[in-house]
Amino acid sequence: MRKPIFFIVTAAGLIGTSAPSARADICFEYTVSGGGIGIALGAKVPATPNTCERVTVVGADGGVATGSICRSEEGSTRPTLVYQYSLSSCTSPYFEAATCRIDLDINSNLPPQKPAFQSSSCTGVAVGMDPGQSRPLGGWSFSNDLKAWNCAAGPFAVIGGGGATCFARRKGAQVQGPSTPEASDSKRP
Repeated sequence: MRKPIFFIVTAAGLIGTSAPSARADICFEYTVSGGGIGIALGAKVPATPNTCERVTVVGADGGVATGSICRSEEGSTRPTLVYQYSLSSCTSPYFEAATCRIDLDINSNLPPQKPAFQSSSCTGVAVGMDPGQSRPLGGWSFSNDLKAWNCAAGPFAVIGGGGATCFARRKGAQVQGPSTPEASDSKRP
């Protein structure tokens, strides 16, 4: 079963209490299968039909997804945003990749706030596992689950904490190398 770790905890650490910034962002949220908000920083629907843009989506758990958003060709049944992403989580051993199709309005725009209903479909793979273990990917497909809208994330933070933040041994994984975290932080000769 798909565990959308990336989207579950995304909203809490991203949106501050200050006034929103003028930058354009796109927010994504799996609203039926569960999840928080992922923010595609500086993203907007491509202005030209049949074109794509690269996006980076940040999450409050330290995860960063990369992917693409594409605008469908003119004359299609309904203008569509195609969103493809790949995520490897920082705080837990979790991987997810999917391709989604999201209806745009008749002018090829996203709504200015999260819609109550938005036609979408997503198909992907995901795997969560115990540290030091492997597991096969599980497939999933959802209809009318993913919502996308224009948003201004305002002040947000890509989580810091130093290089050891995602260090697998601290989560119980077995790794090769120095036996203590302090030794792994030392400089090589």
